[in-house]
Amino acid sequence: MRKINDSGMDYWKPCSQVEFFENMLSDMRKGSDRKSGNMFSNIKETLRQIEKESPKDENTLKLLSTALQGFIVRQPYSDQIINGTKKYEFRNFKTTKLNIPVYLLSGGMVLGKIMFTEIKENNNEWKYAWKIKVLKKFSKPWKYSHPQGAQRWVKKVIPRKLN
Repeated sequence: MRKINDSGMDYWKPCSQVEFFENMLSDMRKGSDRKSGNMFSNIKETLRQIEKESPKDENTLKLLSTALQGFIVRQPYSDQIINGTKKYEFRNFKTTKLNIPVYLLSGGMVLGKIMFTEIKENNNEWKYAWKIKVLKKFSKPWKYSHPQGAQRWVKKVIPRKLN
C-alpha cells in the first residue's frame, strides 16, 4: 500500500468519510498556524451532521451499505403489500427489476424490502400482474429523501433526518 503523507495515513484503507477528512485536515495543518475556517473544516462538519442525522436503528444500519432502488406505492396498498395481504401489483407495463430487492416506499417513508418474482399477463383492466415477495417489514419505518419528480421508482434511496 502507498503512504502519501507524513502521518502515515493509508489513503487506500477503508474508513469513514469523517475519519478520512479529519486525517487529511490534520496533515494540512502541520506546519501551518491556521486553526480553522478552511474548506476541509466545513466538509468535516457537514459529514458529521449527515452521520448524526442518519437513522441509527438495527433495520437501517445493515441497509445503508448498499443503496437500493425504491418502488413507490400509495396507501392503503403499500400497507397491504408489506403486511402480505396484497400479493400482486397491477401495472400496464413490465418491470426489469425481477428478483432484485427494492425498498417499498409510501408517504416519504421506507416500509420494508420487497422483491418482484414474476410477471403474469392479465386480461383485465391492467396488462400485467407483478408477483410480490416481502423480504423484510421494518419495525420502525424511516424517512428518505424523495427526489423531485419521482412517481414510480427512486433510483437511490437516501435516509433523511428523523423528526
